This record gives sequence, C-alpha cells and structure tokens, in this order.
Amino acid sequence: MNFEQFLGQVVVPDKNILTVYKSEVVRSPKHLKFVKRGPCSIHRDGENCNGMGHPIDPHHLMNQGGHGMALKESDEWTVPLCRFHHNQVTVTGKEEKFWEKWDMSYEEAEQIAIFHALNSPCPNIRYKMLCNLKDEDYSDEDIRYMANVRHWM
Repeated sequence: MNFEQFLGQVVVPDKNILTVYKSEVVRSPKHLKFVKRGPCSIHRDGENCNGMGHPIDPHHLMNQGGHGMALKESDEWTVPLCRFHHNQVTVTGKEEKFWEKWDMSYEEAEQIAIFHALNSPCPNIRYKMLCNLKDEDYSDEDIRYMANVRHWM
C-alpha cells in the first residue's frame, strides 16, 4: 500500500479523540529498527557517520509531549543519529543548542522525524503521526509533501 492509499483510508476522528490518542506513548521496536537504517541526521550531504565506524542510534526528540524529565518521547519522534552525535546531544544538554551547533534548527529535526514516522513499516507509528499532524491542522497536501521529501539532503 502506498502512502496515498494509506492516507485515503485514514478517517481522522474529532479533535477530542485525537487529543487522547496523541497523548499516548507508542513504543515500536520495528520502527526504531527502521530509523536505524537511515543516515545520521547531521550529515545532510549524504556523508554517513557509519563510514567513521559509528553505528546509528534512534534519537528521541525532546519537547514533543511534555512527558516529564528523563522520560522518552513516543517512538514516532525519533531521528537517526550516529553514536558520536547521539552522545553529543547528552553532553550538550539542550536539544535546540545541539541542533544549532550543527547548523540545523529543531524544526528541521522534527521534519526528519515526521518523514521517518510517515514512512514507517509500523502502522501505529504512521497513524499516531497523522493524528499529530491533523491535530496541528496540516492539510493532506502538506502531509504528502512531508512524507516524500528527505529534508536532510
């Protein structure tokens, strides 16, 4: 099933139901494995940190659901980072400062997470991200664009 077919089948319920579903934390080892197959999000020119001997880790973006300190975000908000850069996020302490250090905005990192979630092999991750985007009033056209554009290239 391609994305247009998937999007066409999704009937998004009213916003009260969406808000409840949006607040749930979804865990998916299948999605995390999918994210680990991507290149490091820092190297948008196609250079892959795996070439330097660093494996790719799925990094959970912070500030997405207000789940509290030291609690991971839901798996749909993950981006691929090599182990070197993933460790630097922890050292930096502030998510926005880390991305700025590498000439990226936090919003660009969110776009990478959205791309991976909308293309995930896990239906729960795809649906949860669709709910998040619909709740933020993105149009179907905007969602199709975000599903098809690799923002780090």
